[in-house]
Amino acid sequence: MLIEKYGLTNQVIFVGFIENTAEFYQAIDVVTMFSREEPLGRIPLEAGASYCPSVASRVGGLPETIVDGKTGWLVDVENTKEQAKVLENIMTLELSAYGVQAREWVEAVANPEKYIRNLYALYNHALERFKTNKQ
Repeated sequence: MLIEKYGLTNQVIFVGFIENTAEFYQAIDVVTMFSREEPLGRIPLEAGASYCPSVASRVGGLPETIVDGKTGWLVDVENTKEQAKVLENIMTLELSAYGVQAREWVEAVANPEKYIRNLYALYNHALERFKTNKQ
């Protein structure tokens, strides 16, 4: 395995399925997610809700869940030099400010209560238009 080959067994932990994600996100500094495919990007949203920025590949839905350079960082999944440069840069940053911005962004775009209110307003608008067109 590459982790052993590069002597990283004490630095990298594969945790598997996590039941309580809130505790996990509070225990880490940044999420890294170098997926080749990702339809939605729920992990950066969960991380942001817990004040944790993310580094993720620029594929699928991930660019929709991270504001590059503000709530996290987007990288090319095939460009390991870019990934390493971003990770090296992150080690010099105060990540709490990025975590706060990630939380604020998630609250603005993915807040369930706000989503329901917007959906309700949309359906009411459509219903009113439908009623108007029937008359």
